[in-house]
Amino acid sequence: LEFRRVLFRSAVAVLVEDLGESEQRFGLAKDGVQTDAELKLRLAGVRVLAHPDFSAPILYIRVTASPSGSAVSVEVQLRQLVLLFSDPRVTVVGTTWSRIVVLGRPSDSQTIRDAIKDKVGEYLNAWLSVNPK
Repeated sequence: LEFRRVLFRSAVAVLVEDLGESEQRFGLAKDGVQTDAELKLRLAGVRVLAHPDFSAPILYIRVTASPSGSAVSVEVQLRQLVLLFSDPRVTVVGTTWSRIVVLGRPSDSQTIRDAIKDKVGEYLNAWLSVNPK
């Protein structure tokens, strides 16, 4: 549990991958996804970094739609610097937490945004389990 406490810091940056034409077809906007995630984090007491440095943990959000629009995947990951136990001088950016959901024939952008918020909520549950208020 102590190791996890280090991994789930109380401040993160949010990075939403650029949305392509297939994702925008549903009416999704990158700014809207970013705002939804940041608001959910702030309401739970997580500080959101507007201008993170290289060492800051990043909550990474990727939405991918099939060209036909028949499926949309939503992926939320926590990416942060990790050290090798065998050689602590070596640091790499690694994914230390991840959730993904695939939606079949989502009806609109709100369905997709709700799925993103659900995955951010799962991250918050993990964060709160090692950072009780």
